[in-house]
Amino acid sequence: MSECSKAFSNKLNWVQDEHDANHYVCLKCGCDRWVHSSSGSLAEVLLQIFAGLLLIILLRDRSPFSFENSNNSVAN
Repeated sequence: MSECSKAFSNKLNWVQDEHDANHYVCLKCGCDRWVHSSSGSLAEVLLQIFAGLLLIILLRDRSPFSFENSNNSVAN
């Protein structure tokens, strides 16, 4: 690892990519550095999946009719 990537706090050597705000390039050695990655942590992904499943369950229970009622009404 070069001295530039170790000392990212010295931003005088780094320039920000004008097309990607998370991408920096070192002026001395040309190495790349990304900050604020958009992938998210595992905990955030699991929390979003759990919230989505909970929302589906809640909306399914609040539906105005169930499939059993609709099947019985078609048979009559």
